[in-house]
Amino acid sequence: MAGQPDKSIWSGIGNEVSAAIYRMPGNENLDWEEILRAHRGATVRRMLRHGGTILAVQDTSSLNYNSCLAVTTDGLVLVVLGTVSKGAFS
Repeated sequence: MAGQPDKSIWSGIGNEVSAAIYRMPGNENLDWEEILRAHRGATVRRMLRHGGTILAVQDTSSLNYNSCLAVTTDGLVLVVLGTVSKGAFS
């Protein structure tokens, strides 16, 4: 869509499946908690596949972003995490 900002969302997306995804947030039958649960599970499985240390990197400047990054020791960013308390992954 960024390449065609003059197009409507429907024509910019290009197919009915993608357009259905665009309409998804307005669906009253959508279970957001289930979507978040599945996302959390996939995130944990992705972190576990690395089998080693995962670093939770957070900006400690005076700005509070309320999130941090899960990063492998090789520098691969796995996911942006929500606020993490000390020891959450121990």
